[in-house]
Amino acid sequence: MTGVDAFRQRLGDRPWRLLISGAAGGAENMAVDRALLEEAVGADAAPVLRFYQWSPPAVSLGRFQDEAAIDRSYLQARGWDLVRRPTGGRAVLHQHELTYSLALPASVVGGAGVRDSYTVLIA
Repeated sequence: MTGVDAFRQRLGDRPWRLLISGAAGGAENMAVDRALLEEAVGADAAPVLRFYQWSPPAVSLGRFQDEAAIDRSYLQARGWDLVRRPTGGRAVLHQHELTYSLALPASVVGGAGVRDSYTVLIA
């Protein structure tokens, strides 16, 4: 069995939680994602698929992104939130979209790398 096949099997062996959160501000959305991530640390945690929206719109910064490049007065003039994601990457404007997040316990991921995970989850 390949790593992809093993990962796929582990995903199917556990019941999943579906969380539909609706629209919330940036701070609340990121707090829920952080809480799901902390919960996923537990070996017996269920995988979680969460859908949510942003109200007001928000710019989310990647975990290590420097805030200095962000024009806070521009965001403030539009009523947009500024938040930091627990994940990496660059700034993303969240407006008129449906966002999803996945929180998977390490026992489900089982050492699957980014490429294998993407292959299973997105393909």
